[in-house]
Amino acid sequence: MSDDDLMDDDRYIVDEPLPDAVNFDVLKDEGIARLKALAGQVWTNFNESDPGVTILDQLCYALTELGYCAQFPIEDVLTRADGTINYDGQFFLPQDILTCSPVTPDDYRRLVHDRLAQVRAVYLVPQCTDSGRLSGRYLTYFCTDADEALVGARIDALLNQHRNLGEQFLAPQPLRPLVITLAGSVYLKDGADASAVYNRILQVLCEYEVPPVVQSGYGELRAQGFTADQIFNGPRLDNGWIGGPDALGAKRTAVSLYELNTLIAAVDGVSHLDGLAFTDHDGQEVAVADDRIPQLTPGPGFGLQGIGQPMARPLDAAALELASLRASHDAASVESQVDLAPDAPQGSYRNIEQYYSVQNTFPEIYGIGPNSLQSDTPSYRVASARQLKGYLLVYDQLLANEFAQLAHVGDLFSFAAPQPVEGGTAGERWPLHRTFCTTYHSQPLYDVPDVQALLRGSESFHYQLDPNKPDAQVERGAWKRYRNFPFNEYIHGLRAITETEDEAVRRRDAMLTHLMARHGDDASEYHPMFKATQWYGSELKTRVVVKSVWLQNYQQLSSHRTNGFNYQAADPLTAPGPFAAPGSVRAGPDDKIAAGILRNFSAFELKLAILLGLPAHLASLADKLETLLRQEDFLAWLRQGGDPGSSWQLKDTDVVVVRGVDSSGKEQQQLFDGAQRLMDIGPVSAESIGENTYRVHADQLAWLSTQRKGVLLVEHILLLPTYAFNDAGYYLAATLVLPAYVTLFQQAAFASYLDTLVQLHWPAHVRLRRLDASCTVLKPLIPLFVEWHNGLNASPAANAPDAVFPGPTLAKLLGIGKEVAHAA
Repeated sequence: MSDDDLMDDDRYIVDEPLPDAVNFDVLKDEGIARLKALAGQVWTNFNESDPGVTILDQLCYALTELGYCAQFPIEDVLTRADGTINYDGQFFLPQDILTCSPVTPDDYRRLVHDRLAQVRAVYLVPQCTDSGRLSGRYLTYFCTDADEALVGARIDALLNQHRNLGEQFLAPQPLRPLVITLAGSVYLKDGADASAVYNRILQVLCEYEVPPVVQSGYGELRAQGFTADQIFNGPRLDNGWIGGPDALGAKRTAVSLYELNTLIAAVDGVSHLDGLAFTDHDGQEVAVADDRIPQLTPGPGFGLQGIGQPMARPLDAAALELASLRASHDAASVESQVDLAPDAPQGSYRNIEQYYSVQNTFPEIYGIGPNSLQSDTPSYRVASARQLKGYLLVYDQLLANEFAQLAHVGDLFSFAAPQPVEGGTAGERWPLHRTFCTTYHSQPLYDVPDVQALLRGSESFHYQLDPNKPDAQVERGAWKRYRNFPFNEYIHGLRAITETEDEAVRRRDAMLTHLMARHGDDASEYHPMFKATQWYGSELKTRVVVKSVWLQNYQQLSSHRTNGFNYQAADPLTAPGPFAAPGSVRAGPDDKIAAGILRNFSAFELKLAILLGLPAHLASLADKLETLLRQEDFLAWLRQGGDPGSSWQLKDTDVVVVRGVDSSGKEQQQLFDGAQRLMDIGPVSAESIGENTYRVHADQLAWLSTQRKGVLLVEHILLLPTYAFNDAGYYLAATLVLPAYVTLFQQAAFASYLDTLVQLHWPAHVRLRRLDASCTVLKPLIPLFVEWHNGLNASPAANAPDAVFPGPTLAKLLGIGKEVAHAA
């Protein structure tokens, strides 16, 4: 091989110093230097003949293996035994985390073109009021060669599935054609195929009417200079990315003869044009309204001129259809449907965690390797070997743990739900130990030669049920049982000294904070609200639980951050009613938001539920009230009445009810848990506070925690019939309703938390109004909310002026805007 060949080949060995981590001489020199510093006065022989130096040699060789593994590519470190990398719960793929639900009109157009191939064109026009104010409603126009009613219904469903907060899509309307007939002469070049030229002209006219949507593959766009951020900016598409300034043309607002003349003259085979004109419109330009689409038709006066003689062709409907199909086909490349994202990195499985004990590599004279001691070896010799093995076992354990830590790098980046440990002879799952907070990893040293006698607790499995079994078979069975039990004394002690629970939780919390920061989320913004509104054993454990749930759902919630619920497909609600029993309302966060839940809730409501724990808090309050209602002595205490300050305590608990009055002097009772006031209970009718009062409060809280996410979020635009306009209070605005009698919502700190979440996660262009509603207000409001919510998907009720629509009445209860003309 020549020198030039060597320069072009990167496979030859380069003569350069090894990295320190894999350089035996560097590691040994550092070890000797440390020994001299620590024991130089009493240890003077640092030659290979010294046993201590022999031990150092073996440990340095083992460290070079660890250094070698630490330099593996990260994809190799993360690759599992089956050759795959577990991206779920560890890393978000770019096509998932960089895309988002549609926000702009062009985003919605891209989504429709991607999902509905029958749509030739779709345009969204923001609807404004008479004063020119944006209403949050969109007029949608589309063009299709298929069934217009069916395609329109599919567009409507798709748009509302991705509807943003404070906005609404009116029923899509088909574009009406604006027929424009052309006249003029097209002169061909010598040898041009008249039929091919004519078909190409028809295609040019089709592309001029509706600029084609250009769908490209990921690699194509990268080759054109687009970055990943630019390609994935917008909704996730399944049939090719629509990127670049010319990929999604704007609606044609005018047809220009000058532009048509330029386009037709540029067709291959055309020499020049003469007399191009509109036969049914005056002037050089024809305006096209929002609800119209141009339909350019070559008329009888339009013809091709060949070699001194006209070659006019009659209009052919089939030719027009083929031209339209050719335009669509040319706009989508082959790569657009198969090359949607870069390939996820893949690596090679390295089995990093497998550890080969240094005791296997010692000279045989030391008697610590495999089969180094015979059955007739004197006891003092066995004891000496075991003493050395015990000494080396400390180093073995440290090295083995380092390999285990490197092999579990993926676990440090993981925010997935904890999984039970695998164990047992048949691979049973042991649910008692969960790896939720493990940050320092370790592994047992079962493969160290003759290690059984050195491990604590190994004798506990050494029992003999069959006296006829040979001792060797009994020994093997005991050792097998010991190794298969994941909670033996050795493993338990190893985990205890590797890291304490407090260390693990603290480090896990720090790692989750880091993972949040990688996505631009500052965890310190949320820490105070976690501490005030949720509790899972300790402040740190609460952080770990909530952050883990937050990160598991981060991609879905961030992608749909501006979305409202899909009122056309939302599950129907039921009115408040008594629930089964205390504890029947689940009070804890879900690990992963269920599929399809975004049709029932806005992303903002789901974020409040995770970060503030409102459903769990209200469920806990409802359970406490329900428990009180099942106590006969409490009901008797309610009926007998009493002076302010008198109280009743639930047996064996810190739950206390205290009589009192509110700031206006009205009767009121307060629920305490220890020193913490939980809620205020006031009358909901002219009657005094009694069993029914507690029942109404309990039912409201249970309903809010199960049917909703602890709050009522009402988008004002949805309170109006689609045909109606009203004052500005209905446009780009929403109301967040909270039960005023819950003490948490009365605190200034909670108001601060809510303001923080609004700043971070609420769309800035939509006004959010907070309404703290008493139990008396909520009593009629919730059933009306249910009626309104369930009726939103009934188009006749929302669009017919003579239909009963509860939205205006609900608006009056909420104090929104002025009275609507068609109130029920």
